[in-house]
Amino acid sequence: MDGCKCFYWNTNYDVYTTPELQPFTLPSPIPQWPQGQGFGTGVICLGQLEVIQITNFENVWSCNSSKDKKNCATFYKPVDIPDGFFSLGHYSQSHDQPLHGFVLVAREVSALKTGKNFHHVTESPALTKPLDYTLACSTDDWGDGNHYGCGYLWLPQPAEGYKPMGYLVSSSPEKPSLEEVRCVREDLTEKCETWFGKQDLAVEG
Repeated sequence: MDGCKCFYWNTNYDVYTTPELQPFTLPSPIPQWPQGQGFGTGVICLGQLEVIQITNFENVWSCNSSKDKKNCATFYKPVDIPDGFFSLGHYSQSHDQPLHGFVLVAREVSALKTGKNFHHVTESPALTKPLDYTLACSTDDWGDGNHYGCGYLWLPQPAEGYKPMGYLVSSSPEKPSLEEVRCVREDLTEKCETWFGKQDLAVEG
């Protein structure tokens, strides 16, 4: 499939389980600051959604090239997500730098909190489970069996009026659970540019 090309997947690459990438660390510990308010709480309100950063991950699958670490990547799922928040997709990173990224997880803001801030009122929830998944790419497409382990890239299929915010990766051909991710209501998203094309971004509508 064409989607595999953006990961440089071809038969010259080996698939394997790598040791965990070491997280990025500063030369000295960060001072302990008192708990702040607003943005200082770690929760950002986007109107009908609240989001927080997740930096704890579980290794799902790795793809390796013996030629260039920039073409080696590990795919992760976010873990330790607070109650009430939901994943919007998985995270991936090349092997040429320490693990340093994050993903956003989201929860719907209650009507009591939103008050009169909305431009319009809708009964549709801001977040909903996908209806299904489409297999966007997999190591099965390589065809020659010259690899170790398997990786599968899934795109959530949303209900009408909703958008998927990211992909999920698995090491099994079985579809992920529909509970694992949420899609965002379309009017709360905007187009954003990425290095491989246009994607949707969850924002206040």
